[in-house]
Amino acid sequence: MTYTPERLREMAAVMEAAAQGKKIECRRGVIGSNEPWDGIDNPSWNWHIFDYRVKREPMEIEIWVAPTGETSRYSFCGATLRKFREVIEP
Repeated sequence: MTYTPERLREMAAVMEAAAQGKKIECRRGVIGSNEPWDGIDNPSWNWHIFDYRVKREPMEIEIWVAPTGETSRYSFCGATLRKFREVIEP
């Protein structure tokens, strides 16, 4: 299998992240596979069979909510700050 320079950079970035201690996930199949991502502690880096990625961190946002239910990204009179975190299914 031949890899494009762009794909090689992507692969190197994932391996560099692993070297820095970041969590890695893998799945059987090539790019675009519908297989689920699974956490892996010690990747074999077998790119011909598996695809690898850095585990996604959940997105967090802060929204101001008024007693009336009105929301804004900015503070306004009577509003309470609420923090929301994305749920990432395994």
